Amino acid sequence: MDWGLWIGGDWVLASTALGQTSEATLTSSTGTVSAANSATFKKDNENVGDLFNAISASSGFAVLTIGFAF
Repeated sequence: MDWGLWIGGDWVLASTALGQTSEATLTSSTGTVSAANSATFKKDNENVGDLFNAISASSGFAVLTIGFAF
């Protein structure tokens, strides 16, 4: 606009999944890991992997910029 205001809009696209599987290794300083701890770790690891894949395969997001230029 004549008095220096500018408005911009953009769409940022991110549409590729990082991967379909996740892998992690559980180690213990004492040398023993209970079955319950192992199952909990595996479930949590799968949930985090699914979250990362869902975020990376999102369709994108809008960016609106408003500013002044002199």
